[in-house]
Amino acid sequence: MKKRVLRPITALLIFCLIADPIVSSAQGVMSDVFSVPPVQHSLHPFESEALMAALVKLIKTEAAVVRTLPPDSNPRDPSGGLFLAAGMAGVPPRRPKQTHQEKNERQNAKRRLRRAGTLFNNEQYHESLILYVQSLPALNMFPLDEQIQVWRNIAVIYTASGRIEEKMTAYEKILDLKPDDGNIRLQLARLYMAEIKTDSAIRVLEGHLDHFPHDHEGWDLLIKVLNWDRTPHRALAASEKAARLNPHWIDAWLQLAAIRYGVLGTEEAIQTLDEALQNNPTSPILFDELGFYHHLNSDSFAAITAFRRATELEPDNIQAWINLGSAWYEEGHTQGNTKSLERAIDVFHEALNINPRNADALYNLGQV
Repeated sequence: MKKRVLRPITALLIFCLIADPIVSSAQGVMSDVFSVPPVQHSLHPFESEALMAALVKLIKTEAAVVRTLPPDSNPRDPSGGLFLAAGMAGVPPRRPKQTHQEKNERQNAKRRLRRAGTLFNNEQYHESLILYVQSLPALNMFPLDEQIQVWRNIAVIYTASGRIEEKMTAYEKILDLKPDDGNIRLQLARLYMAEIKTDSAIRVLEGHLDHFPHDHEGWDLLIKVLNWDRTPHRALAASEKAARLNPHWIDAWLQLAAIRYGVLGTEEAIQTLDEALQNNPTSPILFDELGFYHHLNSDSFAAITAFRRATELEPDNIQAWINLGSAWYEEGHTQGNTKSLERAIDVFHEALNINPRNADALYNLGQV
């Protein structure tokens, strides 16, 4: 019977199969050479015993070469040998095994946390808090999200019992674990503000705005607490930064105008609103505020112009109509101009067309 000759690829596959118990990365070599996944092959009964013996001899030779490689050689380097010895490379380091004591601590903490969670869900806060506190020394053995949830539950318990200081501590722990939690930062800042701890509130809010520079609520709280702290120049700097980072945020410009008015005067407030209108040219609120500062600056014509524009942009804004009528009245009263007074009357009637019972409109109309 004619002896069948093995194809080269079949011989190599058989070789790698036999070498696998000795050479751990033989299948990796196959993948590198042929760019295909490793394949399982079985020997055919007709393969030559002589060939098998030759293959075994070749395997022993290659394994000996790997064992005699220099310590600093790279087993994957073709010049340093084709095969990887098991454990020499490509095998991730094993994690250190937990000691028996560590395993027991984790198991005990796990049972306590499970029980604490059940008690917490049943609103048995005192009992659950005891178990949570007992579990804290081993808490770092658990995944990050589980640690955060434990501290959130502790914060809820302290809230229910009115223990504000401990609640703030719990929020600080959450921020240590998850620095990008914006909601926790804002809640913590409000707690500090409620306790008149302005320095801590400023620290938390500045950290919050480093993470979320476009958060309007964060800027609003920071500017407010800086005003409380009687540091107007710091409040001014924060307002300017908030307006530059959020040029279409109307409230930021209104705050900046008010702070500049208090620190620098009316002209600075007017310039601020002019700059704001460059970014928001159709904002009736900005025009109404601009008219107010022109009125403070005794510029009746500029105030009337700004108030009129506010009524054009928002015809149903009764306050803008009242402000416009007041500006006409001021113009007519100071200049003795009856036409201005007549226009004031007409404007107040426009306001009453929107709301016939508006007290401010009725009062001002009576004054004219």
